[in-house]
Amino acid sequence: MHNKNFSKKLSVKISLMLVTWGFALIVSFAFRYLGITHPEPFKIRSAVLWSLIYGPPVLLFFWLLIPVNKDN
Repeated sequence: MHNKNFSKKLSVKISLMLVTWGFALIVSFAFRYLGITHPEPFKIRSAVLWSLIYGPPVLLFFWLLIPVNKDN
């Protein structure tokens, strides 16, 4: 019984890790393609910069605030 739960949790973690790495790889290739097609310097907009810096922590904060109902 314990081994089933462990293997299920491990498979979920591995699949989440693969999805995360795959998304990071796609974003990386997209930035590389944009850098090749638009070689001029990138003009930084302050709204984009602040949303990239503070957006993920704020989203994570609200995600952690939502209660989860688990039936045990």
